[in-house]
Amino acid sequence: MAACSKSENNSANHLSTLVRDTINISVGGEPPTLDPDLSGDSISARVVHDFFEGLVSFDQTGEPISGLASSWGIYPDQKTYTFHLRQGITSGAYKITEHIINGSISAVKNQYYYDESNVKIAKVKYLAIADNNSDFNQYQAGNVDITYSIPNDRYKEIKAKYAHELYQL
Repeated sequence: MAACSKSENNSANHLSTLVRDTINISVGGEPPTLDPDLSGDSISARVVHDFFEGLVSFDQTGEPISGLASSWGIYPDQKTYTFHLRQGITSGAYKITEHIINGSISAVKNQYYYDESNVKIAKVKYLAIADNNSDFNQYQAGNVDITYSIPNDRYKEIKAKYAHELYQL
């Protein structure tokens, strides 16, 4: 899977990035669910992850770090776990402000999130663009900041022109 995102140094979009407080993310279509227990598909998972945090999370190297649990322990039998929850927590960096079916989901930074001070993006708009060509055209036009898929038949062209923005996932 390939994805595109604009870097902060991209001169074409640098000025608009400075004055915007919203990041626009194309998630590949309408999420089938926003229930974290049912979100087994990739589209739902891309959105749900920002609204609900687990007991533990993972750092950039894949090591477990504190999430909603401030600490945890594993009994010697390796079958029993004890989690100690943070005080006064809410689950997720963002909260939904609007959901337009097959259109978009808008969210704002959750002021009650335990790690709110480290959330740097004030607003997120998740766009339900299902067609890869339309999605990439919106990316090129500056209407999408991050897309998780690109048209397969244009991969070589995109890799040559957007090498500094294209990431393999």
